[in-house]
Amino acid sequence: MFTTKINRPMTLLASSTALLMTASFLSGGAQAQTSDAEALAKAMAQIEALSQRLAVLEAKQGPETTPVRVVEAGKPEPDTVKVSLKPGLSVVSGDGKTSFAVDGRIIADAGWVMEDGAADIGDDTDMRHLWFGFSGKFGGEWRYKLQTSIDNNSLGVKDAYIAFDGIKNVPIMVGNFYENNGMEIMSGNLSSTFMEGGSGIGAFRTLRHLGVSVDPYGDNWGAQIGVFGDGVADPTVAANDEGWSVAARGHFAPVMDKNMLLHVGGSYRYRTPDSPAEQVRFRAYGESHVIGETLLDTGNITGVENYTTAALEAMYRLGGLTLMGEYNKTDLSRAAGVEPSFDGGYVSLGWFLTGEAREYNAKRGTVGRLKPSAPFATGGQGAGAWEVAARYNTLDLTDAAVSGGEMDSMTLGLNWYPNQWTRLMLNYVLNDIDTTGPVGFRDADPEYLMIRAQADF
Repeated sequence: MFTTKINRPMTLLASSTALLMTASFLSGGAQAQTSDAEALAKAMAQIEALSQRLAVLEAKQGPETTPVRVVEAGKPEPDTVKVSLKPGLSVVSGDGKTSFAVDGRIIADAGWVMEDGAADIGDDTDMRHLWFGFSGKFGGEWRYKLQTSIDNNSLGVKDAYIAFDGIKNVPIMVGNFYENNGMEIMSGNLSSTFMEGGSGIGAFRTLRHLGVSVDPYGDNWGAQIGVFGDGVADPTVAANDEGWSVAARGHFAPVMDKNMLLHVGGSYRYRTPDSPAEQVRFRAYGESHVIGETLLDTGNITGVENYTTAALEAMYRLGGLTLMGEYNKTDLSRAAGVEPSFDGGYVSLGWFLTGEAREYNAKRGTVGRLKPSAPFATGGQGAGAWEVAARYNTLDLTDAAVSGGEMDSMTLGLNWYPNQWTRLMLNYVLNDIDTTGPVGFRDADPEYLMIRAQADF
């Protein structure tokens, strides 16, 4: 909005003249105090004096006037930007409709085998995740994200999608992202309590595939319903008939306040394998990717027309105490032969010794980033957040002539969060394996100790 500065001397002259004329008019009605001639003479003398003073002011100011831009208070300019470096680079427009942010993560692991029977499992170090990417939004209704990764010396693509938020409470995502799995996988590795997800869940659930998902939500509930093909890095099928799946998940938090939370949910996935191979395989690493041994393995099961995975999930949080659990069952449908069923799940308990409560995203039904109440600082100002945790996991991949093995696992964890972007982790894992799995690990019952350092921006 623009206006022009009014010539101040002329304004003062006009105002003074009006006042004096008014005074003259009023004085005309007061014949008892002075005559009209005397009043007029006084008025003219005052006007002459004011004119001289205004001439001096006008000479000082000069004849030019400058346009002045008037900005409405509280209404930011769309072309202005806000730049932040906490913790990574982000740029946001003044109206908030356009943004760009750089993000990345570094996760390094090391593991030592304490006991492995005759299996001869080796110690190892590993750059578990090295990710770099960017994300943002444009037009006020669109979001985007692209993440590339180097995992175990392999270059790949993680999240790569565009999302539309123009329909209230019903975002739509298209691209490469997580299939609609359960709570632990959907929460991501930056927020997980343990270094690795439970094998009783991870053995049956894929991670990212190309697809489209519609994700309605409310204040304390949400759902994700999508159709997916294969992932970006999956090999091309000879007959150009890749597998596809329908994956849906729903969740509800009937109790959700600052001190207490109850989350319940479930998911269902229908998947057809790639053709013409029509085979599937389920396996598990035993809660340790850095050790890297396949402890349970069904091998390739052929002639599979489709398979389904049904799952339940729950979380209860009371202050700094968090109890979580998931269970799923997978059923195979084959053109001929036996049709095996496999199942698995976990239950975990975590406790923040420093009193923090685990974050919760009600729209997505996921666990969020932990923010220490007193971030660590030298000199004793803060100690960060400290968490102890335990998890029991079970997995059964033996059924109907398929001998993939059975395993129960116990994981103990200690986590230190110096700040909300950094974490150090210590995990102890004990695997109890039966005699039906891969020959090299039957009754091996490996024990191992693992450490992790992670940071993200």
